[in-house]
Amino acid sequence: GKLAELVLSGRGDDGPLCWRGVDQSEQMVHGFRRRCARFGVDRCAAEVLVGGDPRCLDIGKGSYDRFVSTYCLDLLSEDDMYAVLDLAEGCLDPETGRILLAGITWGYRKGSIKTAAMTLVWELLYRFKRKKVGGCRPQKLQPYLESRGWRIEKVVETMPDGFPWMKSEVISARPPIY
Repeated sequence: GKLAELVLSGRGDDGPLCWRGVDQSEQMVHGFRRRCARFGVDRCAAEVLVGGDPRCLDIGKGSYDRFVSTYCLDLLSEDDMYAVLDLAEGCLDPETGRILLAGITWGYRKGSIKTAAMTLVWELLYRFKRKKVGGCRPQKLQPYLESRGWRIEKVVETMPDGFPWMKSEVISARPPIY
């Protein structure tokens, strides 16, 4: 909800923009709705993904311009990640659509081995004590997209505020062309 709120708040009179949020957590959907209530349900709606299968969502083919996923794919199995990428491909307009992803990644900050060490510790915790890291794991998202034919536009690696010892990967890509 925070990202939707920030984007919609900054729109001004640039024309209508609609945002649809989907999450498995009722608590997250409730927070989304609370943050975005002032925009109305016509512009900002959220729903709970029941059963955890994104293929069950009623989404019109090619009807969206953007598909945004922040720090979610690192929670999913590879099969579920590919299901989400397939869903994104199906719902995005083939000409104007973009997928925007952010997630924890491997890496280190220049001149410091602290980030590399913390990423390794995180990976080990994920393998043996997943609950300690909330089920998240560091990963490179670009190869997953490329393996499905997504056209990568930009990849940025960044250090998130509040996590100066962890690196994030942010990617923009266009749907595959067949």
